[in-house]
Amino acid sequence: MFQGYTNKLLLITSILIIISGIADAAHWVSIPDYTWAGLLYLALLTYGIHRFVKGSGANPNAAVRRLMIASILRLFGALIFLLITLINTRPVNKIFLGFYCAYFCVFLLFEISQLRTNLRPDSEPRPKNENA
Repeated sequence: MFQGYTNKLLLITSILIIISGIADAAHWVSIPDYTWAGLLYLALLTYGIHRFVKGSGANPNAAVRRLMIASILRLFGALIFLLITLINTRPVNKIFLGFYCAYFCVFLLFEISQLRTNLRPDSEPRPKNENA
């Protein structure tokens, strides 16, 4: 049903919005407004990093370098938003912190699941040699 990367990312983001909205509407937790900005930021960060990694072309060395750079960019990008938000909001909102970390983990696992075939291209089974 959802074949493209963008469609799958939109689906994951929509599911997270719905789950968070239900939790907020049911008064289980009171989600701050900047949590929604954090969700959108992480979705855009994930999409941008995916485009950066896919831009490496056919050169396997460039792909590995871009994947390593993308990992650092994702971490620092997420930490920058988190630190700016935590510095500007006192006292620290633990609900925001929990939701933001959960969103980060979901988007990270999504990106890993989409890139798993490119992580080890030599792991496919080789045909057996008939002479061996």
